[in-house]
Amino acid sequence: MSFTLFEPGNFLLTLSDMKQHNKSISGMPYAYTVYIGYCDGSRSIVNGSGINASIAGASLGFSIYLKDAYGYPSSVQVDRLQVRILLEADSSFILPTIHPRETLNGTGSSSQTATPLYEKHGRRGSGSLATQASIFDVTYTPKRSGIYKILISSGNIVLHGGQPFVKEVYAGEINVAACSVTQFNGK
Repeated sequence: MSFTLFEPGNFLLTLSDMKQHNKSISGMPYAYTVYIGYCDGSRSIVNGSGINASIAGASLGFSIYLKDAYGYPSSVQVDRLQVRILLEADSSFILPTIHPRETLNGTGSSSQTATPLYEKHGRRGSGSLATQASIFDVTYTPKRSGIYKILISSGNIVLHGGQPFVKEVYAGEINVAACSVTQFNGK
């Protein structure tokens, strides 16, 4: 017999002998607790077009799936997830919007659609930081071209083997209708 649990909590396991008219096996029911495993940085998954090459000014996004050492979802308090997006040339950074896809309500038995954890420009979203999630959606808009590094961590566990994702952002097309001369010297 084997089974998989996808939620943490306290459970009772009862086994019966069907040949003995559903007589419970000795020592039943068996009480046990399932805990959420710690996030495994090499098992967790980050994917989406926002970690690939792109054009400056375009809104980008990617998803983060936190997994434990066995590949099961690893929920964390939503304020424990950190995403840093740095422009390599001058170490300036972009503040992304981090949105938990679903959050556990504390009982482990249901979920709700989550509100953004962090909004662009560094403002905190209206979501509760005490809730937990294992899947996050991240959006951001690079304004300048160049090489960017994206570092993702869950608490003190760095994803992607401790290495940043490296992406190149290319300059967008120039719209000459939107351009103007700001200073002109006729000499």
